This record gives sequence, C-alpha cells and structure tokens, in this order.
Amino acid sequence: MNGTPSAANNLAESQTNKNAEIRYPIDGTLSTRDYPEIYHSAQPSAFGYWLLDLGQAYKVDSIVYYNRPGYTQRAIGMLIETYDKNYNINSPGSSVALNQFTLNGDLIQTLNL
Repeated sequence: MNGTPSAANNLAESQTNKNAEIRYPIDGTLSTRDYPEIYHSAQPSAFGYWLLDLGQAYKVDSIVYYNRPGYTQRAIGMLIETYDKNYNINSPGSSVALNQFTLNGDLIQTLNL
C-alpha cells in the first residue's frame, strides 16, 4: 500500500483496551517510542487482540512492527495475522489467515507479505 494508513480513516479495535491509545500503532509515526505514547494491551491475555480494518481492499507488501524500547521480550511469541475482506471478528473461526507471523524480540521487525 502506498503511504501510511491514518487512524482517522481506519477502524482499530482491541479486546483488552478500549482507550484512544489503540490508534497509536496507525498514527503515521515510523519509529519506536516509549510509554505512554504506545498501544498497551493493559493485561496479558491468551485471547487478547488488536485489530485493524483498512476499510477497503489494498495491496499490502509489508507490515513493520515497532517494539517498545527496553521491553522487546514482551512481544516474543505474539502473532500477527492478515485476512481478506471477508474476515468477521464476531465469527473468528470462519476465516483462515492469509499470512501468520510470530514476533521475536527485535526492536523493529518487517514482515513481508
């Protein structure tokens, strides 16, 4: 996708944190940053998620994950999945991920699709 998604034009949703900070990951900042200007899940949960709906179909070549400096170990094992336009958050078992990536402890991770 050309350009950076803007939080004002996209839907971000989180199961574990309903605050405005769920918009931080898509506000256009292309660097790491520290608390409190980050998305924080607020609690560890095997079922927690952060979801971004681009609102329409785009060709996405990569996703760049910027980890929190000093706390990179917290992302180890987290999954990033991509879905097509038919994904239904209310029926997650009805969709199969197009791509699935497991994060490691790197500060910046580029996931090529």
